[in-house]
Amino acid sequence: MGDVPMRTAEGGRCARPAAHLFCLLRITARLTQRAPWRMPRLRAALAALLIVTGATSPALSGAWMFEPGDGVAIITTGFTGSANAYDADGRLQPIPDYRKFELRAHVEYGITPWLTGVLKTEGRLESQSDTERSFAGAGGRIRLAHTDRMVMSAQAIAYTPGLDDSGLWLDGEPAAFDARLLIGRSFSLFGRPGFVDAQAGYRVTEGDAADEVHIDLTLGLKPTPRWMLLAQSFSTISVGSGPSYRYDKLQASVVRWIRDGIGLEVGLTGTIAGVSALQERGAFASLWYEF
Repeated sequence: MGDVPMRTAEGGRCARPAAHLFCLLRITARLTQRAPWRMPRLRAALAALLIVTGATSPALSGAWMFEPGDGVAIITTGFTGSANAYDADGRLQPIPDYRKFELRAHVEYGITPWLTGVLKTEGRLESQSDTERSFAGAGGRIRLAHTDRMVMSAQAIAYTPGLDDSGLWLDGEPAAFDARLLIGRSFSLFGRPGFVDAQAGYRVTEGDAADEVHIDLTLGLKPTPRWMLLAQSFSTISVGSGPSYRYDKLQASVVRWIRDGIGLEVGLTGTIAGVSALQERGAFASLWYEF
């Protein structure tokens, strides 16, 4: 995968990525069937994405590119909850207990040395309204400039509503288009490889929903070849004539590569500040599959 710092040191590759992605699809289907809540719409959206990625598959590499034929599929499940929310002045106020279950898939695939394809989907179930929400996105990332240690790229992803249990698009979920600039730099700390990734994006949403500015930062360090530490921040700011809100989240996790190309990630996430937003706290786990 070239200079992408999130690649395992062993650099193992799969001789038959399509066959292994089929196995990944079966595992994902079993996980969603055994989830605390049955989510047929979520399963349909994930299945649609992973079937597509059986032909072209991708990863969470930030600003960096994948080499042609290389990629990663990441399946994430998480639970968050909240008993407080930030009001319009940014002050915390108690609210009825809120719970959310999420299941996400993120896939990237190297098409050329300067172009990486991106596919993703997400489904969630929220306890207060007992409603399911889902979306799917597809796009790509283009390398604009690079050196031995730095890379600059641009990414664009179009999002559509997810599928219901009949395979039809969900009504009421807005479509969106996200464009962003990404900058990454690798470094060495006490002889161990690390990286910093910064992203600034603008998301246009159809209908009455507000557009959003996104600022995401990631710091990664590999203390050993099979362990990676990640610290991340995610800031979202509404713009335009829609509802006004803002929230800042921090996330910390550790990735353990249990064998070449397969890793497990566990982490914690939480909202540290906001305006007209929930103060969420939660945990998540991810399965990484590199090929």
